[in-house]
Amino acid sequence: MKINFSGALMACLALALLLTASCKNSDNSIVSPKGQPPTWGPSMHKEMIAVIEQLDSFHQAPIQNLSATNARLLLNIFDAEKELARQNGLPASVPTTDTADMEIPVNGTILHARVYRPRSGTQPYAAILYFHGGGWVIGSAATYDNSARALAEQTGAVVVSLNYRLAPENKFPTAHNDAFATYRWMLANAGSLNINPTRIAVAGEDAGANLACNVSIAARDSGITMPRCQLLISPIADPTMSSASYSQFASAEPLSKSLMIYYFTNYLRSTDAVDTRINLLQANLQDLPPTTIISAVIDPLDGDALALQNVMTGSGVSVTRSSYDGVTHDFFGLSRVVPEARTAQGVAVAALRTALQ
Repeated sequence: MKINFSGALMACLALALLLTASCKNSDNSIVSPKGQPPTWGPSMHKEMIAVIEQLDSFHQAPIQNLSATNARLLLNIFDAEKELARQNGLPASVPTTDTADMEIPVNGTILHARVYRPRSGTQPYAAILYFHGGGWVIGSAATYDNSARALAEQTGAVVVSLNYRLAPENKFPTAHNDAFATYRWMLANAGSLNINPTRIAVAGEDAGANLACNVSIAARDSGITMPRCQLLISPIADPTMSSASYSQFASAEPLSKSLMIYYFTNYLRSTDAVDTRINLLQANLQDLPPTTIISAVIDPLDGDALALQNVMTGSGVSVTRSSYDGVTHDFFGLSRVVPEARTAQGVAVAALRTALQ
């Protein structure tokens, strides 16, 4: 029997290329950094280092050196991940939800939201009210699309991602009032939203996590339907900035202690920091819904997450916390590149599914 070695070789090469592409697409660990971990994060994992390197390659002025208006124009860590994924040939995910913008008339104004709707499943749907990060000063539903979309696609719930009003144009408690007013609006308009008003969760990241927790507190105090659960990702809970993580990771990226000072200065007036809506560690946290807290070790806010867990536990709240080694603030939305983000999303989704069933 005559064997066509040329054809066999070509077939083997084609198969090798296919397997290489498959590995590259399915195993994002192929994303590697160019250098070593930064001095402020020596334990950082390689995928996270690569994202931070890409963020630094944009050569932008520090946010805290800019006006809020100009800070909102900067490229961010999610742009860095997108560019890194492009450079490494990682495929974009195929959307499994329908997305549309919505106007929400509350508090004498019109707020805007990005709404993610499942394409299948049992109606009326469960819902998640999501609040983006950015210290109440920057960020938007568009900026944090990765996180909100992941929650929508993996839970099968309708996700309403709110563009609450930002500071310094809108000082405390504007964002807090917008958050609770939107939650009440969702309850009142459940029919038109095609959601079940008894199956709503609240979720958010950093400032947004603070807002989510405050929605639960306000719902409890107002005697209205409580959220089924809350997902708090890297919550801002202590304006004193006195935790060990603030000292250890004072110079971290994308969030540093000086940037947190910038956020507090822009959103708060001189006496607002004592308000328990900002200092959640001093708030009445009893009778809040089951809570999942997710944080990154290389983050000034990791101490806030730990302290909030302890206060909630002492208040009788059912709470679990997962803190992820080797990653930084805002890691949760970096699931195309950072393995810990995929793990954290799985933990969040499992908790939401259990509570919203």
